[in-house]
Amino acid sequence: MASGIERCWRALGRGRPAMLLVEENFISAGTTAPGRDAPANASGNASGVGDVHDLVDGLIEQVILMGGQLALVADGDLATHDRIALVLRR
Repeated sequence: MASGIERCWRALGRGRPAMLLVEENFISAGTTAPGRDAPANASGNASGVGDVHDLVDGLIEQVILMGGQLALVADGDLATHDRIALVLRR
């Protein structure tokens, strides 16, 4: 299991997703860094400049494309997981 947007992106590159849990109003603006598996957040060090988009939407799309499921939960339910958590299949 991974918590937080950056760790979820990294974990997605290591295995097949089973379930992504996301707080309903969670948005994380960022850019896709060229040559990296996971996008860098807007405050991170991206090696290049890309279009700013919602990293949460991108992660949701990738999880669904890889056969994973999505669960939207109430804001605050994942506070101890930085508002987003990814469970991988074994």
